[in-house]
Amino acid sequence: LAPKFTMHASGGRVLGTTLAGLPLPDGTNTMTFKRADAFGALHAEAHRRGLPMVYGKRLLTVTESPASVTAHFEDGTEASGQVLIGADGIHSTVRTIIDPVAAKPRYTGLLSFGGFVANPGLTPDPGVWHMTFGKHAFLGHFVPDAERAVWFVNFPSEEEVTREQIRAEGVGAWRQRLIDTFRHDNTPATALLGAQEDDDMVCLGAT
Repeated sequence: LAPKFTMHASGGRVLGTTLAGLPLPDGTNTMTFKRADAFGALHAEAHRRGLPMVYGKRLLTVTESPASVTAHFEDGTEASGQVLIGADGIHSTVRTIIDPVAAKPRYTGLLSFGGFVANPGLTPDPGVWHMTFGKHAFLGHFVPDAERAVWFVNFPSEEEVTREQIRAEGVGAWRQRLIDTFRHDNTPATALLGAQEDDDMVCLGAT
């Protein structure tokens, strides 16, 4: 849990602290976890309820009637229900089918990276995500305990670079580039990225 965001200038000065959001009845307002853990929890709950899960399908089109909606897949199969949820990402096929003229994603000028690492010796601060406006990039980090830390970087780039291009160039090269970017800022970027294994580094590319 990290109910607060603390904003820092590049030199480390605290600019302010804000709540992450309105709390739920149990006091929770934000949580940080791996996507794989979320998938695992959803899969376990679906299995517990006896809900079927099917993989390897590619959506082609959708048809609707007053009583149901039917998804038609590339392999000729189909599935019907009362609701179709298009949880298929920023390049959503469902969104395009429902609204062909919907606005397309556009590059915002940032490349995004992140990772979960073994705590490299940072003081735990379990209630706070720390956000730093560095001279050349933005760093967010969260240290829930003495064992773990989480980080992300938004890196400005005029050139739109995909995740595939980043991996082709080498994640290690980009990791070092990010370390160098924060070299003159007062942040734990060097420690966090120094502890990051290249194979586990999250490279989202253009956002």
